[in-house]
Amino acid sequence: MNSRSRLNLNQVFVLSLIGLVLSLGSLFFIFYEASRASVQRNSHQLLEQFSQEAQEEILVFMLRATDVVEEVEAAMQLGELDPGQPDELEEVFYRELLVDEDLGEIAFTFIRLGRPSVPRPEELERHERGQLSVVRELERPGDGEGRILTRRVVQEGDSFGVMVRARKSGASLRSTPFRKQPGGALDPAADLTFRAALAPESYSRPIWSDLRWVEGRGGTVTLHQALQDSNGVCVGVLRVGLRGDRLEQAMPLEQPYQRFLCDRQGRLITRLGSGRPQPAEDALLRVPRAQVPPEVQAALGLRVLGEVNGQRPYDGAFTLKGEKYLVAFRALDAPPSGPDEVRWQAVPLPKVKDWLLGIVVPEVEYTRQLAGAQQLFLGGSLAVMVLIAGTGLFILQWIRGDFRGIVGEADRMERFDFGPSPCRATFPESLRVMQGLERAKTALRSMSKYVPVELVRQLYDMNREPRLGGQLQEVSLMFTDIKSFTTLAESLNPDRLANALGLYLETMTRAVHERQGTIDKYIGDAVMALWNAPAPIEDHPRKMCQAALDCQAATEALFHSESWGDLPPLSTRFGLHVDQVLVGHFGAPDRMNYTALGDGVNLAARLEGLNKQYGTAAIVSQAVVDRTGEDFEYRLLDRVAVVGKNRAIRVYELLGRRGEVSADRLDRARRYEQALEEYLRGGFRQACEGFEQNQFDPPSQVMAERCRELELQPPEGEWDGIYTAQVK
Repeated sequence: MNSRSRLNLNQVFVLSLIGLVLSLGSLFFIFYEASRASVQRNSHQLLEQFSQEAQEEILVFMLRATDVVEEVEAAMQLGELDPGQPDELEEVFYRELLVDEDLGEIAFTFIRLGRPSVPRPEELERHERGQLSVVRELERPGDGEGRILTRRVVQEGDSFGVMVRARKSGASLRSTPFRKQPGGALDPAADLTFRAALAPESYSRPIWSDLRWVEGRGGTVTLHQALQDSNGVCVGVLRVGLRGDRLEQAMPLEQPYQRFLCDRQGRLITRLGSGRPQPAEDALLRVPRAQVPPEVQAALGLRVLGEVNGQRPYDGAFTLKGEKYLVAFRALDAPPSGPDEVRWQAVPLPKVKDWLLGIVVPEVEYTRQLAGAQQLFLGGSLAVMVLIAGTGLFILQWIRGDFRGIVGEADRMERFDFGPSPCRATFPESLRVMQGLERAKTALRSMSKYVPVELVRQLYDMNREPRLGGQLQEVSLMFTDIKSFTTLAESLNPDRLANALGLYLETMTRAVHERQGTIDKYIGDAVMALWNAPAPIEDHPRKMCQAALDCQAATEALFHSESWGDLPPLSTRFGLHVDQVLVGHFGAPDRMNYTALGDGVNLAARLEGLNKQYGTAAIVSQAVVDRTGEDFEYRLLDRVAVVGKNRAIRVYELLGRRGEVSADRLDRARRYEQALEEYLRGGFRQACEGFEQNQFDPPSQVMAERCRELELQPPEGEWDGIYTAQVK
C-alpha cells in the first residue's frame, strides 16, 4: 500500500470523533441559535452599562479641574488666599500639582479693579495686571510627576517681564530662585482665553477648551473661569490644565473594548496607540485616521455622530470584514443615566464642545459565553465527549510531539545537518529512537571530518554504497606545502606544533571551502584539494585560482593575529593544474578512499615543488592560464620538463587578480618575459642582462645565474630552451 494513501495519526483521530460530533450536531445547532438570540438582546444592555461607567470615569477626571477652581475661589473669598500675593498663590498651586499628577498647569491672570464690576475689554489696559503660572514639564508624555516650574509675568511700566523659577525634578517649592528671562512677555490680558472668561455671557462660569498640544506637556485640556472675592470684585481668571495623557489613562484600554473620545465630525481625540495627535483643519488637535484601528475608523464614520446629544445617545452595530461589532456613543456633557443620575444632575458637567465618548466591542465577546450554556444543555453526554476528546487530544499531542521530534531529526539528517540536538520525548520508546538518531549524527559528524560531505551527499542521492572504481573527469587540482616546515617543527614542542598546524590548516580549509573546493587529503603540512569533484562546479579553474589567493590572504591575517602569538610566519607554496584524471573510490573493498589519480595529479604536485627552484609562491600550468587568463595576471616562468616527464610544459607564476597587481610588479614580470624570450632563442648574454634588471626578484636571479652558466658552458646540440627539473 502506498504510504501517501495511508491515514496518518491526525486523520485516524479525527475520523474517530466525527461520528460522536455528528450525533450531537443537529441538537447543538438548534440550542446555539436560540441562545445566540438571547445573548444579542442582553449584549446591548451590558454595553449600555459599560458606557455609563466609562462616562463616569472620564467626568470624575475632568471635574478635578472644577474642584481646583472652587477650592481656590473659596479660599480667596474666605480671605485665606490673597490674589495679590504671588508667593501665596505659588505655594497653593505648587501643592496642588505636587499631590495630583493629573494636573498639568494652574495659572492665575490677575487684574486689580478695586470695584465690583466686570471690566470691559477696552478697560483692561487701564488696570494693573499680571500672571502667575505653575506648570508641569514632562520629558515625554506618560511621565509621572515631571518637573514643576513657576512662571511670573509682571508689569513693568507699559511692558511686561517674565520671571521663571526652574526647579529640578523632585525639588522643593523655593529651592531655586526666580531668574529674569530676556525678551519680555505679551500682555496676559490680551490672551483670548482671558477675555473670553470675562465676557458677560460667560463671566464667572467655567469655560472648557478643546484638546491642544503644548511642547513639554503634551496634550492638554484646560478650564478657564473668572474669580470674584467676597465683595464681588473680579480678581482675575484662573486656568487649570489637565494632562491629555492622564485623560487617556483615565479610560484605559480593556481588551477587547475600544474606549475613546471623538468629536461629532468623526475625528479621534484620544489616542489608541502611539500616534501623536496633530492639528486638524480647524486647528483642533486630532489623531489622524491612519493611526486608528479599522473597527474604530468604521465607528467614527457612522452618520449618527452628528445627532448624538445629551437626550439622544446611540447604541447600535455595524459589520466590518465579516465581523459584527457593537458600538455606543454618549455626549460627554450629558449626565450619565442609571442609579446615580440624580446625583450627576446636580454637578456642573464639563461643557466641551462636540466631545463624545465612544465604545466599540466585537459581538463575539458576548456570544462566546454560549459555551458554558452549551455544556449545561448537552449534559452528561457532552461531558463524556469532551473527556474522550480531551484525553485523546492530550495523548495525540504527546505522540505527535515525539513523532515531530523524530521526523524533524530525520529531516535534518536528510539535509545533512548533523548538529547536536537535545533529546526530549514523552515516551521511553520515543526517547530511545531520539538517542539512537543522536548517536548516528555523532558518528556522521565524525565521519564528515574524514570524508568530503559532498561525496556522502552524492552517494545518498544515488541511494547506493561506494564501490571500488573511478571515471575520467576534468578536475582542477591544487597542492600546497609549507616552506621550511621541518625546521619549524624541530624548534617547537609537539603540543605547540600541533596547535599551530591546526590553526594553519583550518584557515586553508576554510578558504578552499568558501570557493567550493573539496579537501582530498592532508599530507602532514601539505594539502591536496579538488574542484569539480565529487560535485560538478562551473568555472572551476577560476575558483581554484581565487582559492589560492584567498589562502595567501587568510594565512597572512592569521600570522598577524593574537592566536598565532610569537610564532614566525609561514610561507606556503602552491601548485595548480587542470587535467583529465581518474576520480573515484580506490583501496580495498572494506577500506577505500575517494581521491584522484593520474599524470595530472603528479604534475600538480611537481608544480608545487618547482616553487623551491624559482623562489615563487604559486606556479600554474599552461592549462590553467588558458582557462583563466582574462581574470588573473600571470608571469611566464620557463619551459620545464618536470621530474619523470620528457615532454616540456610552460609554467607560470600566479601574480594576482587582474586589476589588483601593482604596476611595478607587472613591469617586472614583463621585463622578465622579454629576457626569457632571449633565453629561449639562445641569447644568454642578452637574457642575463635583462634578468639582472629585476633586482631582488628571486626568479630573475635564478634565471640570470642559469644564463651565466650556459654562457660559460653552452649546451650541446641544438638549443630547445627546455629546462629539465632535477628534483621533485
